[in-house]
Amino acid sequence: MPNSTNKFTLSSSIQWVRRLDLLSRWDLDQILRAGFSALCAVAIFLSSFFISGTSTPIGELDQSWQAVLEFAAQKRLQFGSEIIFTYGPLGFLFLPYGFGMFPLLRSIFALAFSGVVAFAALNLALRIRGIAKFLFLFWLLLFTLSMSGWGELIFVYFIALFTGFFWLDGTYNHAWVKRLLLFYICALALIKFSFFIAILSLLGICVIDRTCRRDFKSVRELVAGSVISLVFLWLVLGQSLEGFFQYLTASQQIASGYTEAMSLIPPRRLLKYAVPAAIVFFCALAMVCVMV
Repeated sequence: MPNSTNKFTLSSSIQWVRRLDLLSRWDLDQILRAGFSALCAVAIFLSSFFISGTSTPIGELDQSWQAVLEFAAQKRLQFGSEIIFTYGPLGFLFLPYGFGMFPLLRSIFALAFSGVVAFAALNLALRIRGIAKFLFLFWLLLFTLSMSGWGELIFVYFIALFTGFFWLDGTYNHAWVKRLLLFYICALALIKFSFFIAILSLLGICVIDRTCRRDFKSVRELVAGSVISLVFLWLVLGQSLEGFFQYLTASQQIASGYTEAMSLIPPRRLLKYAVPAAIVFFCALAMVCVMV
C-alpha cells in the first residue's frame, strides 16, 4: 500500500511539473544565448572586480602618496585647504596601495563598481540585435583585460556613458534605476578631478538634450539629483561646502600645470597608425548605432 501511494504521489508531481510548461517558450538556441550572455556578464564582473588598498607601500616611495589619501580620509582632512591634490575624498577607494583601512567601504565599493559594469554591459548588449551583441561583450572583455593598469579607468567612463545613455533614453521608465546610477556617478566624480570634469560635462550634455526636447521635468530631476548627491556625499565625507570650490580650483591649477610640464610631441610615425585606428573605431561605432 505505501508503494502505490508513493507511485501516485510521484506521478502527480510529474504531471504538475508538466502542466507548468516552464520551457515551452524557450528553445535550445534561446537557452544557449541567455547562458552565454550570463557567462559574459559574470566574466566582465570578475574582470572589473578589484579591492583597493591591498598592497602596502613599504619601501615604495613612488606609491606612498596613495597611503596619504587613506590617511586624509581617516583624519577627515579638508581637501582644497589642508590637502591639495587632484584626487578627491574618495580617491583612496580607487588606488591599489594603502594600509587596509575602511575594509567594509572598500568591499562595498568593489562590489558596486563591478555590479554596475556588468549591468551596463549586459543591458547595452541586449539592445543590440543578432550576433553583434555577443561580439560586443567579447570585445569589451578582451579589450579591458588587455589594458593592464587602465581597465578600471576605462570602466569608469563606460559607466558614465551608460548613465548618460539612460538619461537620454526617454522610453526608459524605471526612474529609480536612473536615480541610483546618477548617485553612483556623482560618487565616482569625487574620486578624481578628471572624473569630475568628464561626468559634469556628460551631465551638461544630458541637460541640454532634455531642454531641447522640452522635457523640463527630467532637467529639474537631473540637476537637483546631481547637486543633492554631490552635496550629500561631500558633507558625509566630513568636508566643508566652501572647501569644495577650493578643491576644484586647486585641482584645476595642478592639472593644467602637470599637462603643460608633461606634454611631449609624439613621433610622426604614430600618425600613420592613429588615423586608420580612428577611422576603424568610428566605422565600428556607426555600425553598432545602426544595429541598436
